[in-house]
Amino acid sequence: MPMSGSCLPLRLLALLLAASAPLAAADPARPNILLVLADNWGWPHAGALGDPLARTPVFDRLAREGVVFEHAFCPVPSCSPTRASLLTGRAAHQLADAASLWSRFDRSLVVFTDLLARGGYEVGFTGKGWSPGNFRDSGWPANPVGPEHPDFAAFLRARDRSRPFFFWLGNTDTARHRWRYDPADHAGLDASRLVIPPQFPDDPVTRSTLLAYYASVGRMDAAVGEDLARLEAAGLLEDTVVVYTSDNGWQMPRGLANCYDTGTRVPFAVRWGRRLTAGKVRPEFISLTDLAPTFLELAGLPVQPEMTGRGFADLILNRPDAVRRDAVFLERERHANVRRGDLSYPVRGIRTRDHLYLWNLRPDRWPAGDPELYHSVGPYGDVDLSPLRTCWSRGPGAPTSRRSARGRSIGGPRRSCTTSARTRTSSATSPPIRLTPRRGASCGSAWSAGCARPATLGPTRPTTPVTRTRISVRRRVPRVVPARPPPRGAEPRAARPPPHFGRDKPAPGRQRSRP
Repeated sequence: MPMSGSCLPLRLLALLLAASAPLAAADPARPNILLVLADNWGWPHAGALGDPLARTPVFDRLAREGVVFEHAFCPVPSCSPTRASLLTGRAAHQLADAASLWSRFDRSLVVFTDLLARGGYEVGFTGKGWSPGNFRDSGWPANPVGPEHPDFAAFLRARDRSRPFFFWLGNTDTARHRWRYDPADHAGLDASRLVIPPQFPDDPVTRSTLLAYYASVGRMDAAVGEDLARLEAAGLLEDTVVVYTSDNGWQMPRGLANCYDTGTRVPFAVRWGRRLTAGKVRPEFISLTDLAPTFLELAGLPVQPEMTGRGFADLILNRPDAVRRDAVFLERERHANVRRGDLSYPVRGIRTRDHLYLWNLRPDRWPAGDPELYHSVGPYGDVDLSPLRTCWSRGPGAPTSRRSARGRSIGGPRRSCTTSARTRTSSATSPPIRLTPRRGASCGSAWSAGCARPATLGPTRPTTPVTRTRISVRRRVPRVVPARPPPRGAEPRAARPPPHFGRDKPAPGRQRSRP
């Protein structure tokens, strides 16, 4: 049937509106989004989170004027796997090579930054995007995060002001290779307020290493403050969702590459003008994997069905019908390439408010890497090189070397590792967050589950039977439940998933030991 003359203009108008929908920019419901992603900055190293030494006035301001999540975790305690999960909104074990450090990023993976760009957002990043790894061999013309810019100021100058934007600010000041051990760089830090975690010796090497880390936290926060000042000067701050967090825990022994809280728990604050309840502290659990669906929800775009992350925009906006989660799942495959045969050390875990349950799928392998240099880093290479790592692994009296197994400088003072007798008590429960710095924070209040001492302070080879570890977060005492050894002469049985979780008493026939 021929189209009537009156219908033709209406249909053409509808087609034009549909074609121009992605470019619509004046919609006030579509905010700008700024993601500040630090590198190896762990919980709770911020003034607003109660750390007495951390100088983070910018993070503290976001906490006062926005929402803080006190149980935010990365999905993998490793840089590029967490960033891959953040970009795709999917669990790391679904991402093939991208589940491991120094890997590839398959071109078939859908990233939320592409979805935002197709939906009308201008996307960019500076600093550390998806890294370390090789994305070009997989067919990506540029980093999966999006177009790279020299800095945030350059992006603001060049952007199309008729469109909302998403920008990824990848700060690396808190990465170990950027720490400065010069005491002059520690000016303003009150060393008397330094809290030494109980797994480390209280000696000059430990103190100088921790002060170098805290100084880097201050530099990171100051750099972020300069970019937020630019955003505020441009009149864009109130219309921008600002998320300030980190990709994983700090780069210390039992931190990065480990599924303990010191490797997986991260600071997390979000600000969105007057749309959020200022100073709100949320106890719910979130994962960085949840950021992809959350950003899509805030942008008014559909969440992809393959995303396993859960959007938490309703929690940010304090809606009464928001879905609340009381646990997160953790995992890791291969961190550094430190085992002969390029082998991984796979772990699966569940973190609730009171417990951390870790399942080591291959306990017959060295947890921290082979004791001899295989390919990268050095012996026990999943513990990154630092003077503190040398003391922690070699024990008292060991000289701290300033060079790696390959002759690369690792920084830090040339001193011998020493120990001093000390006692430390921990609180029975984790205290609530106070949005002001506290004085004299103890290990129990300032370091959370990371205070749990390791079962062995030196790197020892694990036994063949499967070992499952349940750590009580409230008591901060590691509980090790070894599987019953196989009969003499029999092959060890394959590891099986734990039949239960959170049981307070050991199963009949099993013994629980304390380190």
